[in-house]
Amino acid sequence: MNDFLIHTYQPTLSTHSYLNEFNNKNYFDVNKFIAANDNEGLSYYFNSLYKSDNIFDTFFSLLYLRSLCVGSKLKLQLNKETTLSINILNILQRLIDNPQQPLEDFTHKDLTIKFKLPSRLYNNNIITFLFDSINDLRIDKNIENFKELNDKQKLLIIKNLKQEIILDIKNHIKERQTRYSIVQLDDITDFNNYKFSFYDNSAFFTLKFFFKNNISHLYNKLYHCIQKLNLPYSDYLGLTPSETNILLTIYKKSNNIK
Repeated sequence: MNDFLIHTYQPTLSTHSYLNEFNNKNYFDVNKFIAANDNEGLSYYFNSLYKSDNIFDTFFSLLYLRSLCVGSKLKLQLNKETTLSINILNILQRLIDNPQQPLEDFTHKDLTIKFKLPSRLYNNNIITFLFDSINDLRIDKNIENFKELNDKQKLLIIKNLKQEIILDIKNHIKERQTRYSIVQLDDITDFNNYKFSFYDNSAFFTLKFFFKNNISHLYNKLYHCIQKLNLPYSDYLGLTPSETNILLTIYKKSNNIK
């Protein structure tokens, strides 16, 4: 019998695909990367769970995976008095309604850069980001298709651009990128800190925010499942976090534990 697969949507392609469930082992792994502040490693790990040709569909599927296997709602503590409820399903709907398109071309004299949607979730500098975001670069009639170049060839082209042009490209991206909110705009007055984009690292840090949990809390659940439910360790790792919560809730109710 085949394993259960989750049916997910790819908004930019208007197609569907399948991905494996996000289980407790995955949850531990992700939070170990987060605890170690290893953004590069976490990015590769996320891509091992699901990766499409562009960051938008990858982000969408991973966030959908989080909503199904961990939970679709969470609370954001704004300050001591204010807690904001966030519904991931609302974010996913906003992404479906307004999918990110490639940025409009950048032009500077005889230079034209045509962009594509990035594929990497995380880039640690502007050079790797440009590698990932440029579809082709044209100077006069000469066209360099970045899909056909290796990193060394791309680096040589980028390094030959003047620093002022690099800054102009960064400003071009910043001014034209679509920014998505993780909250409804009427939920909070100052919502600028709760937005993300697919042309910088903010989408990656948004995923990091939604998947983050206290490792001590995860081990506490592991202890209760093994000690109270007599659940084998390997079986625990194979459960999704939401399934784990259901089992623990049933145990508490059956034993009148609040």
